[in-house]
Amino acid sequence: MKKLSFILVSLIFCFVSAFSQSCLPEGITFETQAQIDSFQINFPGCSQIDGSVVIMGSDITNLNGLSILTSIGINVGIYGNAALTSLTGLEGLTSIGIDVVISGNAALTSLTGLEGLTSINSILQISNNDALTNLTGLDGLTSISGNVRIIDNDTLFNLTGLEGLTSISENLRISENSALTSLSGLEGLTSIGMDLDIFDNAALTSLTGLEGLNFILGQLLIENNDALVNLGGFNELNLIGGKVKILNNYNLISLTGLEGLTSIGDYLWISNNNSLSNLTGLVNLFFIEGFLAINDNITLTTLTGLDNIIFTSIEDLYIYNNYSLSTCEINSVCNYLLAPIGETDIHDNAIGCNSAEEVEEACDAVSVNELFFHEIIKIFPNPANQELNISVEGYIIQDVCVYNFTGQQIIVVSPVSNKVDISSLQPGMYIVEVTVENTRIRQKFLVQR
Repeated sequence: MKKLSFILVSLIFCFVSAFSQSCLPEGITFETQAQIDSFQINFPGCSQIDGSVVIMGSDITNLNGLSILTSIGINVGIYGNAALTSLTGLEGLTSIGIDVVISGNAALTSLTGLEGLTSINSILQISNNDALTNLTGLDGLTSISGNVRIIDNDTLFNLTGLEGLTSISENLRISENSALTSLSGLEGLTSIGMDLDIFDNAALTSLTGLEGLNFILGQLLIENNDALVNLGGFNELNLIGGKVKILNNYNLISLTGLEGLTSIGDYLWISNNNSLSNLTGLVNLFFIEGFLAINDNITLTTLTGLDNIIFTSIEDLYIYNNYSLSTCEINSVCNYLLAPIGETDIHDNAIGCNSAEEVEEACDAVSVNELFFHEIIKIFPNPANQELNISVEGYIIQDVCVYNFTGQQIIVVSPVSNKVDISSLQPGMYIVEVTVENTRIRQKFLVQR
């Protein structure tokens, strides 16, 4: 009886081993549907491929023949499969050793089949898949210990499918996806270990999807996103370890969305955003560690929003070719110009900000005027309910603007009496900006009901 039991156990072990084993350390390339279909016949029990797998064949329509696979030791490349519509057949795959590249699959509409993957150890690249509309199928991914590249997918509408992803150890690049309108799908992402580059996405109107992102340890690049109007979506972002470049976004009106940002570990460069009118979204930015460059923003009228940057953290200052920019006399700039530690280049802006000398002259006037008007302007009651009273004895108020704490301008009154109707405001904290004698004075007030 014991001998019979031993034989049965041995047979079962041999059976399991025959149908569950590692194999193909040199990897394998599938170029035809026939090779996919005959895989389990040609390699019985091969469920753990030690090498790389390449799938590239014009007649491959499905991957059902690979349903036995549970792991791939090195890379997976799915390239140029003109007839492949989904990745069904890879459902058993839970582990891939290094890279996953899915590129140039013209008929691929879904990544269904990859639900078993929970992590990728190096690169995830999804590129040039012309029929792919979202990333459903990657729902099990929680971390990527490397780079994510989502590039040139012509019908990719959003990033749904990446909701489980919480961290990317290196870079995230999202570029040249001409139908991408938002970043929905990245809501779970809290950290990026290196760079976040978002560029050349012609239909991107919103950064919605990045609300959970707390920090980027490398650079932030926002460039050539022609439909982007603000940076809403970065609401929780408070630290960027590298440079920040906001370039060539022709319909970007404001930097609303960056109100939580307090520190930049390198330079800040804002250039060639033709519709940008203000920088108030950066109102809580206190520190940069490099140059500050504001150039070729043709509708920008004021540098208000950069007031709170500690001037000693600015290494060089470049303000030029902002043809509507007349107000540069903000605290950070004025204090920097008192004792510049690096290069200063201010030219070809509007009158008042057309040279360092003009700005210094305006700074001198502001320093006197601000102290004076801070003393005589009275704003009451505070907290307020339905109406805000403004007293400036002996002077005429030119205009009054009210901002919420995301930097959004919500009330503009010009010309004004000494009373401002705030009945439309929800309870909360606001900033009122009063302009008298071309001097802007800001104070906080609370709406309470």
